[in-house]
Amino acid sequence: MQQLVLYCEAFPSVTGWSMARLLSLLTDNDGYLFHPEPYSGSTTKLPQTGLGQGPDVVLGLMNKVHAREGNHVVMDNLFTSIPLLNELSKEGIAGTGTIRENRLEHSPLPPKKSMKKASRGTFEYACSEDLVIVKWNDNTAVSVATNKVKASSCVMAESLFLNIELGFVQKNGGGPCFHGGIGAAPVNGWRLYRALGHDISLLQFTRECSQEILGKFGIPSIGHGRSLVLQKNAFNQQRYDRKDHWLYKSDKQFGRCKNCGRRSIYRCEKCQVPLHPECHKTYHIVS
Repeated sequence: MQQLVLYCEAFPSVTGWSMARLLSLLTDNDGYLFHPEPYSGSTTKLPQTGLGQGPDVVLGLMNKVHAREGNHVVMDNLFTSIPLLNELSKEGIAGTGTIRENRLEHSPLPPKKSMKKASRGTFEYACSEDLVIVKWNDNTAVSVATNKVKASSCVMAESLFLNIELGFVQKNGGGPCFHGGIGAAPVNGWRLYRALGHDISLLQFTRECSQEILGKFGIPSIGHGRSLVLQKNAFNQQRYDRKDHWLYKSDKQFGRCKNCGRRSIYRCEKCQVPLHPECHKTYHIVS
């Protein structure tokens, strides 16, 4: 069974977020990004299911990745609703997500205000034949709904106090869509690179990608002071990669050869440094 994760990179809020910055992302449980869906107002093409905008996004993304029976989609509270979970159940797809208080549809659970007065870790739940809603009190009252449930798992139980530290929770919903794209690209590349048999961490893969990009497209600093070690490492990696280091005759003034220090009219096309033809090989080989 494959698990799909659906979330928003930036939430609209009263503090000034625009709906145009909303980005729905569909990934698997290992973080591989299948499809991003930026929201751009009325021009966004969503299937009209009659269940609301959140369910329209979810079901539209399910169609784009050809979700089938046995898949499991995990959502945040912008998307989750009882009608959506019922619709997913009809298609044999499991759904789980945090759900907003106004979408609980008269469930027998205590209201949020009274739940917040209870001790931290207190929880209540309600279940039907194919739906379970759990509400617990952490820093605030949180509700989760899922249709991934068997009838035998719905048993009577007393509320328990669970003193579990859930750690840091980011409340601003993430950064802009641009940052989300930058973060997703290395993850996808890293997953594919590992599939080819390369044993490398995501951190190291991201570093090597960054150094390669800086080496090819970075602009050297012209200010005073020492250069960054990162820039030097990226330049050295490019210098010794033995790829496309062609000499050409420059139409600019003579420069000092980087290998011997004498004046030369020739330059390395990739490194953009002055070199003599006889110094070319020596300069590009690690000594």
